[in-house]
Amino acid sequence: MKRMEPQLNFAAPSMAQDPRNCHSEGVVLDQIRRTMTAYTTRDRPLVTVGYAQSLDGSIAALPGHPLLLSSSPSTTLTHLIRALHDGILVGIGTVLADDPRLTVRRVSGRSPRPLVLDSRLRFPLYARMLRQDLKPWIVATGNADEERQAELEKAGARVIRHSGGSKWAN
Repeated sequence: MKRMEPQLNFAAPSMAQDPRNCHSEGVVLDQIRRTMTAYTTRDRPLVTVGYAQSLDGSIAALPGHPLLLSSSPSTTLTHLIRALHDGILVGIGTVLADDPRLTVRRVSGRSPRPLVLDSRLRFPLYARMLRQDLKPWIVATGNADEERQAELEKAGARVIRHSGGSKWAN
């Protein structure tokens, strides 16, 4: 968190002893919210990119096997930032490999809507995202299977079709 101080424009309280300390969590969340709000304008979306990788550039040990790369304070910060967003975007590869929840769990706050880029609607019906309050929105191409779309929508997902180019189709 110390490394992010210049970007976030505040001095982070020490969370090394207990990253879930409610006082520190509230201070950090308020400071991050104020800083992020300052960068928000009416004509541009606020986008935050987050990921973890090892020193050699890896993000997984083996295909389909998640690798814990973040420390506890880093994961808590991820959940703090996640609680400030309306949506969280992942690709279908992440869903198939990790079956993520994409919810806020380590801190108090609302969870963002899961948004999944899945051109061919390979999203599994057993995915944990279909068993949570905020169901995923899945972005697919215009030629994705219509029967599969019906199955996903029956399970609670919203499928948004993109026909290519600059036009969107629902």
